[in-house]
Amino acid sequence: MKLLIIIRWSIALSLLCFSIFVKIQSQDAHFVPTSAKVIESNKSYGLAASEDRLPVIHFHFGYQYNFLNKEYLSRRVTHGYSNQALGVEQFQKGTSLQVYVNPSNPEYAVIEKGMPIAFYLMMLAGISMLANLLLEACITYFDQQKLDRPEWLQNTFNLTGPLAGVLFLATMIMLFI
Repeated sequence: MKLLIIIRWSIALSLLCFSIFVKIQSQDAHFVPTSAKVIESNKSYGLAASEDRLPVIHFHFGYQYNFLNKEYLSRRVTHGYSNQALGVEQFQKGTSLQVYVNPSNPEYAVIEKGMPIAFYLMMLAGISMLANLLLEACITYFDQQKLDRPEWLQNTFNLTGPLAGVLFLATMIMLFI
């Protein structure tokens, strides 16, 4: 039981910390716009795991840009993850585009500024999970002290659990599909 609680706290804190990291990373007011050229944009199909399965799709996307007289290659479309499928969908090989380069780390460039909505959902999922865990701790305390639980405490606990689950599921769908 204690292991499950530790896992739940770890997941909640990981979601919250990673989404905050991406939020800080996406504060791109200092990013410099630079022109780039798409050098790779295609998808290939791997072998299916079995006859009744669809083949695995591999996305290959990359663009080249020059920053301070040095050539760089990036595969990143948005902050947080590379999202090569989005790049293949939006840009063909040879397309010229504007990218945003981090001048303190010129190897890091993105096409789309700002934080993707999936990471806002991740942040809300982490906050909801933490709130649910704190409410659960309060309920446990009331039960151990043989005190009557306030109705608001039980109602809020009953709300935050499913909310956290839905937000977590929505985040995973947006990130991995």
